[in-house]
Formats: sequence, C-alpha cells, structure tokens
Amino acid sequence: MEFQRDMLDRGRSLDQQISIQMSIFKNLEGQRKSIEENDDVRQQFEDAISTGNYEKFSSRCYFFTGELEVVSSAILQCEFDFCGTQLTDLWDLDLDADLLSHSVMETESGGAIVFVWPSDAKNATRSVQSFDQIPTESKGDIFVQYCFLQSENTYFSKAWWNRLPPTNKDLIRRLANSLYYDGGAFKACDTKLVNWTMASVDTI
Repeated sequence: MEFQRDMLDRGRSLDQQISIQMSIFKNLEGQRKSIEENDDVRQQFEDAISTGNYEKFSSRCYFFTGELEVVSSAILQCEFDFCGTQLTDLWDLDLDADLLSHSVMETESGGAIVFVWPSDAKNATRSVQSFDQIPTESKGDIFVQYCFLQSENTYFSKAWWNRLPPTNKDLIRRLANSLYYDGGAFKACDTKLVNWTMASVDTI
C-alpha cells in the first residue's frame, strides 16, 4: 500500500489524486487497526497457553465422520456471520472488530471443526451461534465455502479437487479469488463439497 500510495495517482487530475490518496489512507489505517487487534488477541492466546488458564475463552467443537481432505486454520474478524448477516462495519475505525479462530483437526473417526474466541467477544459468539442454525447436513459444505472465501490458510488434497464436478470447482475458484464479501447467506452445493457427517458437538 505504501508503494501504491506513491504511484497510483501519477498523471491523474487533482480531484482523482485526492480521491485515490483518501482511499489509500483509509485502507492503511484499517490495516494498522487490524494488526493492533490481532496482536491483542494473540497476546491473550499466548498468555492463556503460558499459564494454562483458558477461563477467558469460549470454544465449540463440531466432530464429524468422513474423509479429512480439506483443512484450514485462521483468526478472522467477525464482519459477517455464517448466515451472511453483518455484525460490524469494518470501515468504521471507531469500532473494534471481534476475532474468531477456527481450525480443522484430525480425529480417530474423521475430524473436527473447532472455534475458539474470547468469551467477551459478542460478535464472535453470534457468529458461532449462526453456524448452529445451519442444517446439520449442510454444515460441512458451508464451512468449507467459508474457509475458501475467508482464509488463504486453507489446503486440500489433489484427489479431493480431482473428484469435484466442474460447477463446484468454479465455485471454489470464485470464493478463493474474491476480493470482497458483502454478505449474503451461503448455499450448500447440490453435490456436497465434503462427505462430512456431523456426529456431536462439544462446548467449553
């Protein structure tokens, strides 16, 4: 962004230069705020790990059976919930964004989707509650869509990709290449992305 700040407005009219510089300034301020929020949550996690005290955190774990061919792990700002409802306006830098972590982990019978968040983060709680509202048979499919849309730290096996029908491959490409998400509910694919069958839920 700093490089773009010096280059993007060259040769433009004065009005265009002002508009471009204001946009870049707002993006830079947003990035700085995001880094501050991430650093704060990271410190909370590190303190909890070093002391073994996790009382300040909540978690919800969705165990499933099936092949573990897609994995993901990230800490994300809760701008929208899983139903596509806006929780906060990230463009309003006076508001602090709640952060929610997710991980996909291997288990003996398949895997688990694990959410962890600071207990006082209301929007993170609302986001997980919205995941509960998704029909059980659609949870795995919609979670995978969420991962490809929101997290670059999402990986999959070659065999999984090769088995996908063309329509599902097109969907994954669109999600992974999306520059901006402005809400809207996810819709489960007719041919499910993963064969995950939700078995149980555990809350801590």
